[in-house]
Amino acid sequence: MNEIKQLELISLGSRISYARKQAGMTQKELADLLGVQRQTVSNWESDLNAPSIETIRLICDICNCSSDFLINKIITDYDSLQSE
Repeated sequence: MNEIKQLELISLGSRISYARKQAGMTQKELADLLGVQRQTVSNWESDLNAPSIETIRLICDICNCSSDFLINKIITDYDSLQSE
């Protein structure tokens, strides 16, 4: 994973998109793993709606990132926020 210094991702959707891309997945691949339509992931990433807390947990597991990464707006080092 790329190390990121003082990256600010304003919206939940932008953080979901970033985590998905860092995991090397397309929207369709993430959608299939979550059991939702690709358009649902697109809507989350566009901030048209938001996933449930349980879905956020699943996204974290699938994308190997911590919930802090998705919930908090400012990260200083993506690699340090990955779940073990």
